[in-house]
Order: sequence, then structure tokens, then C-alpha cells
Amino acid sequence: MKRIFLFTLVFACACLVAAQQTYILPTADTDTPDLEYTTGNGGIFKTSRARIILYLPADSLSKPLSTLLVCPGGGYEFLSTGNEADYVQKWALQHNLAIAVLIYRLPAGRENLPLEDARAAMNMLRDSAAVWNLDPQRIGVMGFSAGGHLAGSLLTMYETQKERPDFGVLVYPVLSMEDNTEPTTREHLLGKNFTRRQIKRWHLCNNVT
Repeated sequence: MKRIFLFTLVFACACLVAAQQTYILPTADTDTPDLEYTTGNGGIFKTSRARIILYLPADSLSKPLSTLLVCPGGGYEFLSTGNEADYVQKWALQHNLAIAVLIYRLPAGRENLPLEDARAAMNMLRDSAAVWNLDPQRIGVMGFSAGGHLAGSLLTMYETQKERPDFGVLVYPVLSMEDNTEPTTREHLLGKNFTRRQIKRWHLCNNVT
């Protein structure tokens, strides 16, 4: 009897496992060599294949889901998915939220790349909302550290209403590219020969209306 109960419990737990799928964004550098690698603690380096990893809770069909687009940090040098994405998706699924982890291109001085990927991710989530049973009016963005800067950039520098998040959660975010910013973070985003105009553009407080 105990064996039957244990089997039933394991089967029930298996049914609660969330669906997970990866979707390549149109901004992905598919014509460049794929040099991406992941470290043991979940750090992703040298990204070129911009994508989202979508997690849907087991109960994803009962009603349209609220969704979080999550931007891991890493100083614009790498993506810290181990502690700034994995834990979040586990929490979100427990609360019946959909979550899309954004694997964005690392800029190496090409300042627009991460924001282009975040905009493309929002467009994909809204365009596919009916397919994935997402509520298109409840899609927000969440970011940590440099990922918080990216999330804040999306919140204040979107180009269309479809790209505009419905809410934002910024966790210990980078908000400025002024001198009090970690120098390596600024250099990874803007390059070594940045200008005052670039610093002003990426000072998020300047973009709040």
C-alpha cells in the first residue's frame, strides 16, 4: 500500500512540473560564431543568441496569466542566471505566474543591444499572448543590478505601446552611468571612449516623465 501511495505522489508531483520552452528573438546574431558558455554557478558569457526562456505554470489554461520578463544582472559582462533568474522562476511558478527569462546580448560597448533585445522580447510576449494564454495587459519587467538598469531602460525608453511594460520591479538596480557607477559596468555598456551624451542618455532618472 505504501508503494502504491508513493508512486501516486511522485506521479502527482510530475504533473505539476511547469512547461519550459526557449524562443529565439529576431535580434539574435545568428550569423556570428556561437561562443556562448555557462559556468557552474549559472553565469552565461559571450551571448549572441538573444532569446527568452518561457516557463508556464502547470495551471496555465484556467485564466490568462500575469507575466514577468526577467533580466538577470552581471554588470553587462555576463548574465547571472543562477541567483537572479532560477530562484525567481521557482517563486513565480508557485504563484501561478508565467515567467520569461531574457538571455540578452552582452553589449561590449554596443550600448543599444540589450535594450533592443528587451523590446523584442516584449513584442514577442504580446504577439504570442493568445497562444501562451498570457494577459497582454499584465506583462511586466523585473531586473537585478545591471539587469535592473535594462529593465528600467525598457520602462522609460520604449518606442511603442506594445513594448511598454505594464509594471516594473527593479531589484538593487543600476540607475545611472555617472561616476558613482561601477566603472566596469559603464565600460561594458558604453565602451571606453564614452561621451557625456551617452552618460545622460542612460541615466534613467532623466527619462522619467
